[in-house]
Formats: sequence, C-alpha cells, structure tokens
Amino acid sequence: MTYSSENFSPAMEARRHSIRRSTEGGPAFAVASRKATAAVERARWTAGSLVETYAYWRSVRETTRQLSLLDDAALRDIGLDRGQIPSVARRLALKKQRPATGRVPHRAG
Repeated sequence: MTYSSENFSPAMEARRHSIRRSTEGGPAFAVASRKATAAVERARWTAGSLVETYAYWRSVRETTRQLSLLDDAALRDIGLDRGQIPSVARRLALKKQRPATGRVPHRAG
C-alpha cells in the first residue's frame, strides 16, 4: 500500500486550518482578549471610583471645616446646630457629585 498526499489531505487540511486559526486569533485568543478587556474596564472603573470617593470625602472635610469655623449664633441663623454639621456636609457633597442623570455615584463607606 502506498501513501500519497491525497490520502492525508483531510488531516493536512485540518492541521493547516488550526495553525492558521491560532495565528489569526482563534478561540483562545478571543477568550484572552475578552479577559484583558474586562480587566482594563475593571481597573478603569476602580480608578474612577477611587477618584470620585476621594473628591467626595475631600468635599465633606472642607464643608465640615468651613461650617465648624462659624460661631453658634451664625449656625443658628442658617438653621443648624453644631451636631448637624457632619450630616449636612455629607448631604451637600452628594448633591455636588450627583451627575445630570440624577443617579448617585458609587462611593465606598
């Protein structure tokens, strides 16, 4: 029995196809690409979330500092007690951060 290239052509064709697919970005490449894209998106979201959280807490701290500088008479004039300063500062910081869509941005804590 003699073997010719015609006897092996389906196997050779399959092998050629798998080699071509792996170099063109086959299923393994697609999975790796999706995972890499997801990782980049998570990193971008985390970075954005950290920036938003930092801005929020910085705004709370500054508002608290400014309101704490007022004396009790001035606080009474604007309708606040000294004990309300932290909650008012947090509420004002949330209003400042709220986007035009009306949704509250994600923040930790």
